[in-house]
Amino acid sequence: MIEQSFSRVSPSKPPKHVPQTTEYTVVIVGGTRIFRLVLQQWLTGRNLAVPAAMASEHDLAEWLASDPAVSCDVVIHVLSSASPFAALGHVRDALRNAKRPIPLAILADRATRGQVYAALRIGAKAFVNLDAEGDELLKAITMAAADKVYLGPEESGWIIRVSP
Repeated sequence: MIEQSFSRVSPSKPPKHVPQTTEYTVVIVGGTRIFRLVLQQWLTGRNLAVPAAMASEHDLAEWLASDPAVSCDVVIHVLSSASPFAALGHVRDALRNAKRPIPLAILADRATRGQVYAALRIGAKAFVNLDAEGDELLKAITMAAADKVYLGPEESGWIIRVSP
């Protein structure tokens, strides 16, 4: 029902890049409840399994500790402007306690160069802005699941550009 309502507000065209043979399992952490729900529905409609969407990094830590056989290909952390550096530290700690390495993709609201650097320092494999095209997020998830780094166009420009 929410996907129907959302599509009336913002019709979406089919993504250019959808994983064809592999269904990835992703977990969403952070963001508002309605945003997590809409993102979960959107990802599910693009051949990605989303077994959990949780409010905080602490919920992620509890979820990872609750089941040693947790199956997840990528954690998507919705990074908001409220204490982003502390949030990155908490998600890093939660993922360190996972039974196996799980790649991290950051979806940021109002990203800064410092946030990109901090995310890369804690081992994030992907970083895209919240206002990116859907194809960018799908590419970020695919690259992270393959243990490769992906930065959105703006973020990669920040990293490559040398300050005068």
